[in-house]
Amino acid sequence: MSEHNIPHVGLRTIKTALAVMICTAIFLPFHLLQDQNSDPWSLIGPLNACVAAIICMQSSIEDSWQQGFIRLRGTAIGGMVGIVVISLYLLFPYPPLLIPLLGLSTVAIIWFCNLIKRPRACGLGCIVCCIVILSPADSGIERYLTALARMGETAVGILISILINRLLPGLPPAADSGDSAPSDPVSTQEPPEEAVEESTPKPVSPSPSPNDQKEVPR
Repeated sequence: MSEHNIPHVGLRTIKTALAVMICTAIFLPFHLLQDQNSDPWSLIGPLNACVAAIICMQSSIEDSWQQGFIRLRGTAIGGMVGIVVISLYLLFPYPPLLIPLLGLSTVAIIWFCNLIKRPRACGLGCIVCCIVILSPADSGIERYLTALARMGETAVGILISILINRLLPGLPPAADSGDSAPSDPVSTQEPPEEAVEESTPKPVSPSPSPNDQKEVPR
């Protein structure tokens, strides 16, 4: 019977949890102001920063820097597209209009990220755009402030993940196996029939003995 290996908590898991806690601690004072309804600081919260930190946490410093700056570009692109969509919606405040606008903005972000050769920025860019557009707000000014707040929260989460990876560099794969993907199990499927036929040795017909050969009539 095969042994069941229980994965341990790796360094990347600890760094991700630490990033979430730091983001929450940074935005906690602003989150507490939401109960007091103190605008515009009440629009700021830790949710988007925590999401960005979790998405951008990498296992090495190099990956963290690269992915972090790529996602910062995606955050800026998604935020700007979201602000444009908000401006169009304020001109035509019809709620069903948000449905095609969300679809068009998603297509625009993915197309532009592929145009500038940054396809990994598509995901977070679309997320930020949806957050900016769908965030509840009462007035036009508040919508713009909400958009800027969401972009700032996401940027802070990305920077926190980069900073933690800088201060707590990753371990070699052998030393930090708790965060590595498990190796593929040995395949138990049967090989195809052609392979079986090729691997099966064919019987060799015995060579005829001299006594069994017939004489040829003259």
